[in-house]
Amino acid sequence: MKRLGHIATRYVVASIFLIASAMALAGSSLFSDAEAQHLRYSDEGWQGLGEMRDGQASRGLADGPDIVFERPYPVSGDGNSVTLHSPSDLVIVFKEKSAPVNMDSLVVTAEKGFISLPLTSRLTPYVKGNRIVAEKLEIPEGKFVIEISVADQQGNTTAVKYRFDVQ
Repeated sequence: MKRLGHIATRYVVASIFLIASAMALAGSSLFSDAEAQHLRYSDEGWQGLGEMRDGQASRGLADGPDIVFERPYPVSGDGNSVTLHSPSDLVIVFKEKSAPVNMDSLVVTAEKGFISLPLTSRLTPYVKGNRIVAEKLEIPEGKFVIEISVADQQGNTTAVKYRFDVQ
């Protein structure tokens, strides 16, 4: 009987987590406060990242699509750091280089160390052609690393890690 009570408790906790996740998705939130707790960088950890230069932040072939932030505009010389206030408009353009962009290849994740949270399905409703256009997107306050990867129809891939400082 005690084991059944333990299983029931785990079921209730899992259900609450799923309901909370669904509620976060129902609004315009990139990720929940609970998820942010695991992904948020401390000031020391943030400084330890240093600048994300193109050579360190990108992988794949140089012929992959360009990833261009229109809103918010990157704030640093490296082009990979973004400061925003929540809620914020998020407009990202994927520009063709050697072949048309394959938006089905889009992968967006929030990362911290070995922790990775897939965000692609949460952003899919905002994909319009070769762009992500999300208005008044809620993002919990903090410092986060978001990786965006996209390929073109020839398989040339661009993957870039961005530093999001949400105030």
